[in-house]
Amino acid sequence: MSQSIYSFSKKERLSNKKSISLLFEKGYSFYSHSFSVVWSYSDRPIPFPAQMAVSVTKKSFKKAVDRNRIKRLVREAWRLNKNSLYDLLKEKDRQIIIMLLFTGKEIPGFHDVSNQVKKVISKISLLLANQET
Repeated sequence: MSQSIYSFSKKERLSNKKSISLLFEKGYSFYSHSFSVVWSYSDRPIPFPAQMAVSVTKKSFKKAVDRNRIKRLVREAWRLNKNSLYDLLKEKDRQIIIMLLFTGKEIPGFHDVSNQVKKVISKISLLLANQET
């Protein structure tokens, strides 16, 4: 990973349709405040320890502007807070794919999203640590 540790490059984004469908079929899921999180170990080698995608329901946010703003906030919070998870994954020599589904009803501020993403990352780290032992 020669890029800055605070980047979120295109290769870190989960966009492979096959991987996404496999994620929903065989992945683990949990709910954390305003996020429903689905994650799974990667079945194919990926260039980063984790690939992540964000989804915001059209049912809750009719305007694309609102959905896109929430996705930008979540990606930015992920970019700033992912390093602890990446370190754990490198240590365990594992790769995962993650889908964050925003389930809130109001557009959050960045501070709220950042705190929620930190909680999601710590919960995933805890689940990874428990599964390995």
